[in-house]
Amino acid sequence: MDKAEVAVGNTRIAFEWPADRRDLTATLARALDAILVPLGFEIKHGPRGDDFARTRGDTTLTLSGAGYDDHPYYACDVIFAVRHHVVEQLLASVIPHATSTATWVLRLSTLEDKPGFAITSVRHIEAFIKFMGKKLPALIERCDDLHELDRMITGDRTQIDGYDFASAEGPIVLAWLAGNPNFDSMVAYADTRYDRREIEGDTPIVQLADHLRRTVPVERRRPATG
Repeated sequence: MDKAEVAVGNTRIAFEWPADRRDLTATLARALDAILVPLGFEIKHGPRGDDFARTRGDTTLTLSGAGYDDHPYYACDVIFAVRHHVVEQLLASVIPHATSTATWVLRLSTLEDKPGFAITSVRHIEAFIKFMGKKLPALIERCDDLHELDRMITGDRTQIDGYDFASAEGPIVLAWLAGNPNFDSMVAYADTRYDRREIEGDTPIVQLADHLRRTVPVERRRPATG
């Protein structure tokens, strides 16, 4: 049994290897507690682990750590569930039955352009905890900024569809609010992904885009910062 300890701020976190998936998730939660609580996050205990939530302005951000089985070892990640309340209000005005619990869900691995973070030794756990401590504060601040959030979620994409994304609506509303120049092409591509056998007239995504153009004209969108 290998053991290690890492300092996160004023907190020292001890852990062991080999560990099972639940132990790995619990270790990540202890590290996130040390990183996120000083940033104003509140901890929420749940049956599947701990979540950390903070609301700033129009954005509620919930982070959680996750350990995964990746035979013969494990992998880990940090999940960002982002709720932008203006986006959700605009969605509800056009698609009242929308049931999404987040504008978008980001993963630290995706933001780092990686398939995941492999854990094969106690040193990998230690390195990942240190990596979180360096990366998360800046990423969290970007999530609180409308234009940075749009860059993180949509970037220069022209295609938003169900194969790449769980839902097109949230990112497309965000792109409109942020003045993303690819908005029209994103809508056009998402429109092609609908099964039209049960749709008469315009698809929900086209109705949503038309609503945005009517009710949130260009001059009322928020100017980019920086």
